Order: sequence, then structure tokens, then C-alpha cells
Amino acid sequence: EMKEKSIVIVGLGSGGSSIAMELAAAGVGTLHLFDKDRLNSVNLFRHICGVRDLGRKKIDAVEDVIKEHSLPTSIKKCENDIMSTLKN
Repeated sequence: EMKEKSIVIVGLGSGGSSIAMELAAAGVGTLHLFDKDRLNSVNLFRHICGVRDLGRKKIDAVEDVIKEHSLPTSIKKCENDIMSTLKN
């Protein structure tokens, strides 16, 4: 049943990245990830990504962590500013 679900997560900071991982582990079919930022040291201590991901786009780093756990969730990424997208 969960593999048929599609969920949008806006923001992949400490909360959003943890939620993405938990949903992937629960078997959600598709995650639509929105974040335009890069991982920096300020939020590293509570983020699912590690030191090796510093400076990387959060959407790429979170996708890699999910893939490293061999979770079958499909990831759709959008690095646009969601607020700018909504205004258009």
C-alpha cells in the first residue's frame, strides 16, 4: 500500500531529511524533494547526511543516503525556490 503513495517534502534540513529517510524506510513509492540549499556545518550535527556531504546540494546528498540504504523509493528532485515557483 505504501509503495503507491507519493509525498512532497519541502525543505531538507534536519527535520525534512529525517522525515524523507523515515518515509523511504516505510516503503513510500515516490518522494518529491524540494530544496535549493547546500549542506553547511551549521545544521550538520542533526542532519542525516555527514561531513563528506558538506557543500553539496541537500537534494543530492539526501537522495544518496536513501540509495545507500537500498531503499526502493523513487526520488524526484526540484532545486528551485518553491516560493518563486508558486508565484508564477
